[in-house]
Amino acid sequence: TLERPDPQLCPDYRTGIVCIFSSVVIELLAEPLYVWAQTQGFIKLKVMADGLFLMTRTLLMVALVSRWPQKAILVFSGAQVCASLSYLCLYYVYFIYVQKRRFSDFMPKMSDKNQPYIDRSLIIITISFLKNTTLKQFLTEGERFVMTFLRVLTFAEQGVYDVVNNIGSLPARMILQPIEESGFVLFTQKMDRQKAPADQTPSDLAESALILRNFIKIMSLLGLIILIFGVNYSELALLIYGGRPLSAGDNGLATAMNSRQLDAFNKNMIYISVVFLMSSYLLTKWWGSQGFIMANCLNMGSRIAISVRFIKSYYGSTKVVEPLNGSIPHQFVLWTFVSTFGILFTIKPYLCCAD
Repeated sequence: TLERPDPQLCPDYRTGIVCIFSSVVIELLAEPLYVWAQTQGFIKLKVMADGLFLMTRTLLMVALVSRWPQKAILVFSGAQVCASLSYLCLYYVYFIYVQKRRFSDFMPKMSDKNQPYIDRSLIIITISFLKNTTLKQFLTEGERFVMTFLRVLTFAEQGVYDVVNNIGSLPARMILQPIEESGFVLFTQKMDRQKAPADQTPSDLAESALILRNFIKIMSLLGLIILIFGVNYSELALLIYGGRPLSAGDNGLATAMNSRQLDAFNKNMIYISVVFLMSSYLLTKWWGSQGFIMANCLNMGSRIAISVRFIKSYYGSTKVVEPLNGSIPHQFVLWTFVSTFGILFTIKPYLCCAD
């Protein structure tokens, strides 16, 4: 059985779990509308829904925590449920009153007598995506499974790790993830997954290669900026956020594939998942919570290598210039980043965080 926190410290633990589970079910009810909106290119609707979700959750949490600070878990889980309800309602209100759709259009319905009950043409691709989603879940949240089931960290250490991990992932969630999602929508409209690269429309293939190259270059520049300032001043950010005790505790665009390519990618993901889970357990045994960070670095490096190989194989059979050519920043830019890193590393002890 899983270890439960002390009821004196977490009196609303059971209620919080029920609320979080309910919020997941509520958001799943909006998933068909979300998918339909993505296929139709309703980008503004997605932005509005995500903005309403974050605003509702944040405002409720701030207002209620300031009023009942001793009920932090209950407040967080309740705000999550309210935000999920607002997210669900916005999608249904938009499609029913703006798009003039009926509520029954989004509900399961019986097929005609002349048609099979289940569309068998979608079963294979659905199974492939299910396997891919499961493997991605292990790769994204694998360290949490290790922490929960193997108890390599105490609850206090898990709390510190979660705070550090959440703060460190803010640039990825706020900057990189929206770019990735927008690129995914764009590529699904430009490219037909069921066609081979040589059978794609030449103009769309060339345009997709150019867009992908620019995306990779932008991501590389943003990643270098985060790396340079994060390595040198992440401890300062944690010091400002949580004080000395906390500061001491210190890929996606390339996976738009058809079912056959997705199955091949899933095999690689299985190997990466096994390596990631094993490395998370072993590195954590040796170096504590820092081992999870090292395992995540190994995980992301492996996924980048697989994505690079996929891009080279996909565009290698066409006459289009490979997107990886020209995606690396100019040498002058790279040397500028190296110099900046050296300067920041040198002046770091004088600004903060001196040993």
